[in-house]
Amino acid sequence: MAKIKVLDKSISNRISAGEVVEKPASVVKELIENSIDAGATSILIEIEEGGTKKIAITDNGVGIEKDDVKLAFLPHSTSKIKSVEDLENIATLGFRGEALASISAVSQIELITKTKEEKIGTKIQIEGGEVKNFEEVVANTGTKIVVNNLFFNTPARQKFLRKPKTEESEITNIIEKFLLAKPNLKIKYIIDGKLIYNTMGSGMQDNIYTIYGNEIANNLIKVNFQNSEFLLQGYIGKPEISKPNRTYQTLMINDRIVINFLVNSSIQNAFENYLMKGKFPFFVLNLILPLNSVDVNVHPSKQEVKFENTSKIYTFFNTAINDALVNANHIKEIAEKTFEHKPILTNLSEIKEDEGISFKPSESMLKFNSNESKLSEIYLEKICPSIKSENTEPIKKEKYIEQEKIADFKTQPQIIGTVFNTYILVQKANNLYFVDQHACHERKIFDNFIKEINNKNIAIQDLLLPYTFSCNALEFDFFIQNKKLFENLGFFLEPFGNRIIKITKVPFLLINIDLQKFVDDIKADISIFNQKTTDILKDYVAKKSCKSAVKAGDILTPNEIGLLIENIEKDMVLLCPHGRPIVIKITKNQLEKWFKRIV
Repeated sequence: MAKIKVLDKSISNRISAGEVVEKPASVVKELIENSIDAGATSILIEIEEGGTKKIAITDNGVGIEKDDVKLAFLPHSTSKIKSVEDLENIATLGFRGEALASISAVSQIELITKTKEEKIGTKIQIEGGEVKNFEEVVANTGTKIVVNNLFFNTPARQKFLRKPKTEESEITNIIEKFLLAKPNLKIKYIIDGKLIYNTMGSGMQDNIYTIYGNEIANNLIKVNFQNSEFLLQGYIGKPEISKPNRTYQTLMINDRIVINFLVNSSIQNAFENYLMKGKFPFFVLNLILPLNSVDVNVHPSKQEVKFENTSKIYTFFNTAINDALVNANHIKEIAEKTFEHKPILTNLSEIKEDEGISFKPSESMLKFNSNESKLSEIYLEKICPSIKSENTEPIKKEKYIEQEKIADFKTQPQIIGTVFNTYILVQKANNLYFVDQHACHERKIFDNFIKEINNKNIAIQDLLLPYTFSCNALEFDFFIQNKKLFENLGFFLEPFGNRIIKITKVPFLLINIDLQKFVDDIKADISIFNQKTTDILKDYVAKKSCKSAVKAGDILTPNEIGLLIENIEKDMVLLCPHGRPIVIKITKNQLEKWFKRIV
């Protein structure tokens, strides 16, 4: 049995570094928090190659005294906590004293600092946790810290770093959160020598405009709600600028950027009557409450907090957001427009023949040319939301409902007609077949699209007017990093200004796709697409095409019906893309049993 021993500091520091320094964005966050705690009113942030090559933070804070510089890099050294009691009243962003020790253990670091009282500054250079140089230098009041070659001495961790652009976008996202959390702080942000942000500390609304642009800045509702215990300040977005994911939400507790699902749920609930399903409100909110009623010491990154009374917090947020929404004039306007001149039908006799869920849109039905050989172009304007199926990958399964290929369709079948304008009746030999026209056409479009993808032969259509959409930093990075993937699926996109992307080409089969809905659905699932394979995105796009199929209740011409039956003859899989059967067979023998002709 192996002996137990205490790890050498050079090893333990590298291990503990993983709790604080997961990636370049973690380093940036920790160092900015240190600058803010040092009383800085101006911070310069510079990164190179997504922070993997260099991260430099320069501030005008109080600086570090010469005698304390080496101490600052020791584990658990801090000027912010002096006793156990202090943990119950933490006002600073950093407090554990882990950041500098952890960062210096896995990088080559240089720090130059000077206090107001000192005439000369101090410079220290550390490599892999070991001090290499310590000297006096000329310096301004404040601190500059440069982190070079992150994880240079931990190859395993370095191997798992993502592409520089991906790391960069996450750093940008962190900095944007600080712009919102500390709107009176001057922040200058430079990427690979290019100026990205240079804010003047002029307030939250100006910074919202800087980050998100004119549309959001012009559609804000101010929140300033208080009771005897709590104060909530900031902005929520009007319902009409709701977003497809939560990346447009920023929450602060006592100016600390945090993530809290209880608060998110409360705000979402308050917006429930104003948002479409799958949409999320925009907000930038700061909750001020007594320091001892919230625990910020529950997570290594300090992003999560624990409240003393969760029910009070939930109710407070819900009440505050409801109050802001109700008092916003636009809500009344929306309600009036929504319910204006909309009579309520009280019984079925009042419903006209062209209303309800199964009317017959014969006038709008696309007609087929008798010489056409496929149904691919029917109802392309009817692209709908992606199909939600319990069977997520039914097309990949080999088990196809007893898998009869309807071999006797190989000779000419006899089409009897349709039932309920939904099911096509076909007789062949001693069998009667019920064919679901929607499921059959859906299968055909899906197969056509998958075939085009697999053969890398997707028919492409240029858009007369490119479709443009705006993104936040993470979304923009996702689309640009996956540009080739989208092109393989027939969607051609390119950057078009500051975090704006334009789509210039789409697959011909999806020429009338609702691109806003398509993009919103992609944004909503970015985390999934980043983690899984190309096939998921391929299936997603294919399923969108399935919804362009003819619908139950659509009246088909004899030519159209004939083309659908042709599809079945070509060994089509007898399930629609989301798992429903296309064909049900009844034998003559079964019918004769039902009518008691045979026993």
